[in-house]
Amino acid sequence: MENYCFVESDGSVKRFHEMKTEWGFDQLLSLETFNDASKGYPVKDCCVFGAEIFVIKPTRKWELHSMIKDFSKLDKSSYLSKAFTAGRRSWRIKVYPKGNAEAKGDSLSVFLELVDGDKLPPKKTVWAEYKLRVLDQRHDKHVEETIHATGRSP
Repeated sequence: MENYCFVESDGSVKRFHEMKTEWGFDQLLSLETFNDASKGYPVKDCCVFGAEIFVIKPTRKWELHSMIKDFSKLDKSSYLSKAFTAGRRSWRIKVYPKGNAEAKGDSLSVFLELVDGDKLPPKKTVWAEYKLRVLDQRHDKHVEETIHATGRSP
């Protein structure tokens, strides 16, 4: 099984592979804060999510913003952005509007998902850093979490 190992800034190890294709934050932002109109996250019933991925070798930065309209009317447990390419890999942002796992009903959950994990080349090492972000559309006080990652497939 091919996989990439990712080490977060707190030292914990995460792996993208064919059986685990997404990593993110169950408690990126409390629903109370997120739904507070004065904070500027949903504006006119529209919310903007982002993922920023840094890959070392080649040195390059990719950024994607995915907008979800009519956010208050969402009825599914999760939503996926369109796939985008960064570092020769295909990725998506996955949003759980009402939280995921232990954060369900309490926090907004946002994950970065590796779409083509089953196509990773063998014995390849990749260094990356990515940020998952919710944009404050009024005050530019965005909420983001950063993961520093390194990975090697078997």
